[in-house]
Amino acid sequence: MFSFSANGKKCCPVIVYPYERIPEKIAQSVPAEWGIAQSDREWMTCEIFCEYIANIFHPFLVSQGVIFPVVAFVDGHKSHLTYQLSVLCNKLKIEVIALSKCY
Repeated sequence: MFSFSANGKKCCPVIVYPYERIPEKIAQSVPAEWGIAQSDREWMTCEIFCEYIANIFHPFLVSQGVIFPVVAFVDGHKSHLTYQLSVLCNKLKIEVIALSKCY
C-alpha cells in the first residue's frame, strides 16, 4: 500500500506477506523505512492498517512539517473503516474519508 500527499510526495509503503513468520532473508530485503507485515490471506487487516498509520504515515507527515489536522482519503475496505482506526486517527488528528465501498 502506498500513500501520497497533495503536494505529490510519496510516503513509504507497507508490504503484506502471506507467511506465518516472514523469512529473515525477505525481511532484510525490504528497505528499513518501509513497513512489513504478515497476513494469512495477504490482505490488509485493521491491525496492519493501524500500525501503518501510527508507525509510518503519521511520522512521515510530522517529518514533512505538515500542519494538523489532515485528511486521509481511503477506499472503503473494511480494514480502513474500524472503530480502532477512528480512535487512533482522532488522537493523531487525522480525518479519514472513505471514497468508495468494497464488497
